[in-house]
Amino acid sequence: MFSVAFQEITEQIIEKLAVEAEKITVRGFNPGSPVELSADLAGMTLPVNLMANKYCPTDRYTYIYHNKLAKRQLTWASFQGKTTEKVYFKMLKKFKMKKFEDISKKGIFEATKVIGKEEIDEKKVEFEKIKEKIVGYVPTKKDVEIFFENLEKLVVFESLIASSIIEYRLSRDPSKSISSYIESAFPFEPELEIKGGTEIGFSEKITPDFVFDSKIIGDIKTGEHKPFFEHTLAAYAIAYEKENKKPMNFGIILNPQFGSSQTTIDYQHAKIVLIDDVMRKAFLYFRNEKLDLIKKGHLPDTCTKEICQSCCFVKDCSSIREQT
Repeated sequence: MFSVAFQEITEQIIEKLAVEAEKITVRGFNPGSPVELSADLAGMTLPVNLMANKYCPTDRYTYIYHNKLAKRQLTWASFQGKTTEKVYFKMLKKFKMKKFEDISKKGIFEATKVIGKEEIDEKKVEFEKIKEKIVGYVPTKKDVEIFFENLEKLVVFESLIASSIIEYRLSRDPSKSISSYIESAFPFEPELEIKGGTEIGFSEKITPDFVFDSKIIGDIKTGEHKPFFEHTLAAYAIAYEKENKKPMNFGIILNPQFGSSQTTIDYQHAKIVLIDDVMRKAFLYFRNEKLDLIKKGHLPDTCTKEICQSCCFVKDCSSIREQT
């Protein structure tokens, strides 16, 4: 997460993309744009995360969720996703606490690393309590060990980025406090709540994982990188624009990848991108397709692909029948 600031500081990415942003026409605040629902879909809604993804090839998941035909259950994939998010958020929130100086006596890097390690240790304890509830793919002992080892790599990487930026600034002007540099270098708003998207198809509250400096909207994803991940950025940008009546042009997907031969994480997909009209229209196509699915009320076929083992409905999915 701290790497978002690092990218912007070192590469001035936003300035390079700003000219292209002027060409965006599909905005949440533009009357008459494709953002508005057609008359036949008016009043229909789905959660952002469901509307923007295509994990389930037949979209049976969407139908089951919308019609409340089964309760979502814990999967190994969902545990990994939620745990990774918690580590990111714990590090950011505690790092930005006032009086960070009080917990950084041994150096900013060590203090930040300890924060992440504490969260990992808590999640290890939590996993032991809930592991019997996991449905679908059941992780082996080795799977669990590798996952937590990879999280530790993530903590080290993010701690290095955060401490390097702050210590460099301190070296240039040591008269200021660590906390003042933290606030200016990392202007994150984690889990910002956006309201008022029901008229364009969004249900429940809309909560991007973070917004950086009111100009970069971010989402955290785990597992194999999927092309539709960027649709989530478009969804958040449109919802943000709808509520705030100002542009949200840029986004980033934090999708850490790990390999047994790597000494650090693979962040090749974690690039600040322009949320352009192509990305926005792709999301709106998804939105309309999914809303049309639930409007027609026809239960899609089951799917036999391996991805079903990561689905929170896998236990009940095959037994669900068409509603009459």
